[in-house]
Amino acid sequence: MPQNIDILDLHLKNFTYPDLFNPHKLAELTKIFFDEVRSKNPEICARFDEYRHTKGVGMSGPEISHRIIEMAPFVDDFLARLFDVQDQLRALQLKTMRERIIFTVKRDFFVRRALKNVPRATTRELPMADLDAQIQILQSLFPDLPPDDPELAAAGMIAGLLDMDKKAKIGTTPDLQQNLRMIREKLAVSNKFQDALTQSDTDAVKFLAPLLRICEMWLAGHYYNGTPAMQQWVIFRIPRQ
Repeated sequence: MPQNIDILDLHLKNFTYPDLFNPHKLAELTKIFFDEVRSKNPEICARFDEYRHTKGVGMSGPEISHRIIEMAPFVDDFLARLFDVQDQLRALQLKTMRERIIFTVKRDFFVRRALKNVPRATTRELPMADLDAQIQILQSLFPDLPPDDPELAAAGMIAGLLDMDKKAKIGTTPDLQQNLRMIREKLAVSNKFQDALTQSDTDAVKFLAPLLRICEMWLAGHYYNGTPAMQQWVIFRIPRQ
């Protein structure tokens, strides 16, 4: 066992760093992990359980690879929370998945929502300075966003809100409640988010809706107004409406 093992804390109740070298505690940790995966996606967990128990006997190479790969995001998430490196992990994911994040936000949010919900004629009256300030505050809620890449920072923030909205529509979890509570507390310091702050603490979807509306107006406003600093954004590269 390594020396000075007390310098690292594990962020899981009833577990300490030395437990990582204890076979019995590792077995307990493994059970917690698979129970968590099973509750989130029983189909993926069942497929991986079959692979674990058979050690891949009777499975083709591509089939084994698929079962391992589809489990990988759950491992990433669990280890990031265990060692409290969620922000660092998300920052790395943002950089390595830049194009996918931007194109997903472009397709699913900008084209399908912002341009449909914010008519061009209304963007002339939008308070763009206020929207810029609101977007800056919303981006500050995600400390892993890259300061040197404004488009990725905006897309990453919107993707984060969309992910919370998607989860909230399925069912609020303790982790989501904690994240929304943190967001509410930070937004309460500002006077720019009254529509969101007046929503019930227990209705995550209604709380997030005004925040996503701000993002819709902000993107549509800058797109139709042809903001010079954003004209080359990939998000905006579509046939002019």
